[in-house]
Amino acid sequence: MNATVLALGISAMLCCFSTFINAKQLTVSEKEQFANISDSTVKREVASFSIAGHSKYSDSKAVGLKEIRLWKYTDSSVLFDNAGILSADIMVKIEATRTNQRTVIKEVKLTRDTKRIYILPEKAVVGLNDPNFCYMEGKKWVSNCKVFRSRDKKRFYIYMLNGNEGDRYEVTWIIQQGRYLARVIDRVRD
Repeated sequence: MNATVLALGISAMLCCFSTFINAKQLTVSEKEQFANISDSTVKREVASFSIAGHSKYSDSKAVGLKEIRLWKYTDSSVLFDNAGILSADIMVKIEATRTNQRTVIKEVKLTRDTKRIYILPEKAVVGLNDPNFCYMEGKKWVSNCKVFRSRDKKRFYIYMLNGNEGDRYEVTWIIQQGRYLARVIDRVRD
């Protein structure tokens, strides 16, 4: 693993009704917030790992999500692999690239059984800045990213805690039955 992992920034053109982040404040569409998840199963599953979910549902118990193992990270990507050694049983890669003055997400990809590849649409990453793939805790690198699979194997959750001091946010992308369903974004208060 690369011990010189640096925080990356994600940005893209903003469009109508999308979440946007500026240097001082994150503004989130109400529709995308945790509180507005309508599916009770999805809400319970997201609550089990998200900060916003825990703060609103402190009694949320383990719901049987399987965490996909972080396999590798660099200063421009993070890779999760269920079985290791690029098995592609379940593999998730978030890749970033530097353009102009910002770092942007190049691709978020979920691979199943080496045959099925799902790439999240541009609307899933538009407007998000300052991702923090990993940080140093003492002498150990810790990831701000996680990937989970639901017990029934119908849903995947790709989670990131991003932003800077005083302006942090979390984003969860939801993939259900092989299709991008939604993203959930909430501001995180320090």
